[in-house]
Amino acid sequence: MTYTVTKTYTKQDDATFWPWEKDGYGDGLVKSLNDKKLVSVNLSEDGNTATSTQVWSSKSDYEDVVKSKSDAALKSLQELWVTYMALNNISCRVVRDDGSIRVFNSSSQSFEAE
Repeated sequence: MTYTVTKTYTKQDDATFWPWEKDGYGDGLVKSLNDKKLVSVNLSEDGNTATSTQVWSSKSDYEDVVKSKSDAALKSLQELWVTYMALNNISCRVVRDDGSIRVFNSSSQSFEAE
């Protein structure tokens, strides 16, 4: 059974780049796609709001990737993203198939339950 995660990003102005537009920031999920854990990613943008819909092969595959401590490259990329988002006032709301919702807290540079 697939597991869908929808992330809605909001930025303050047109001058700010999205994290995935920055050089070296956009390849974080390639390994998951290649490993068939991530089935698809669809990104849509509307002005200063962007929505990423990720379909994972299962909830456990999603959690394995998100919580992975062994993939140093992915962990480093995640740290770049949250730092960039915090510095540029980019918010993010994550809605998961199981109904849980997490929001990005720029002060702690972490995602917290809504």
